[in-house]
Amino acid sequence: MRLGSVPANSQQELRFVQERLALAGQIIFSISTMFLVVTGAIDLWRGIFRMTPEGRVFHAGGTLLAFGLWRLCHTRRALSAASLARLDQGATLLICGCYAAIEDHFGRLLPNVEALLET
Repeated sequence: MRLGSVPANSQQELRFVQERLALAGQIIFSISTMFLVVTGAIDLWRGIFRMTPEGRVFHAGGTLLAFGLWRLCHTRRALSAASLARLDQGATLLICGCYAAIEDHFGRLLPNVEALLET
């Protein structure tokens, strides 16, 4: 389906949603992996670990959930509307929950961001 076109049937609409969920999972996985690897390498190089092991586990968990969303939705098999809705809601809540839990294990690394949010 080309950009801006109207889907001919509901099956085509569901396939479009499935492809968008796969794309979202792929993008989140790629960016999260990059941050996980780069910050880990910088921490090793500097010898200062800014994130606790628990924080890294939550980061890796969010990354793996995004990978799972990508691979699950990037299949030729069409998923049902109910399955897509559950995947969308569940993946969003779980991935965001993992990333929110990282903050609890960062200590006071982001005081400037918190100050900006308070204003």
